[in-house]
Amino acid sequence: VGGAPPRQLTFNPEGDWFPSWLPDGSGIGYSYHPLENAEKDRCLAFIPPDGGRIFRQLCQKGLAEADSSNAVSTHGVSPGGRVALVSESGNPRDPFPDFRSLYLGRYGSDALHRVMGFPYITPSGRLHFSASHLTWSGESTLVYLATIINYKPSAPEIPPDTVATGVELRADDRRRPAATARG
Repeated sequence: VGGAPPRQLTFNPEGDWFPSWLPDGSGIGYSYHPLENAEKDRCLAFIPPDGGRIFRQLCQKGLAEADSSNAVSTHGVSPGGRVALVSESGNPRDPFPDFRSLYLGRYGSDALHRVMGFPYITPSGRLHFSASHLTWSGESTLVYLATIINYKPSAPEIPPDTVATGVELRADDRRRPAATARG
């Protein structure tokens, strides 16, 4: 932006996904695979706006950490430091996750609280398989694109492709403490 040619900010051979600016512009958060991790886990990392070393990392651990893969995908950070993220868990040899949930926490803490599992049926009767493009409207309202997920078959030797389709824009009041939220 601003006329400068684009340049690469990260160099992870496993690929980096779902970038999002911190509200104050002091960094970029994204989903990445720590190279020292053999279970295909994906964590949330934050780097300076011009690239460089990761200065904050947040990984979601599953109940059966030794034999599961846990992947943080999309996330959003509020101006006051609330973090919302979607994490998936499952057998690392399977093409699909067994569990997908929305978690809330604080930017400066490693503690996350599960507040909602997917799939989820909204009060309007729509089925949501996941959420993407998480953002905060103030400190109490989480806004996201609710999605359905289809797995397109491919050739027998190639895993199916994942296709997420937006079905509804949601604004959820998250003033309730995580311990009392629906899950």
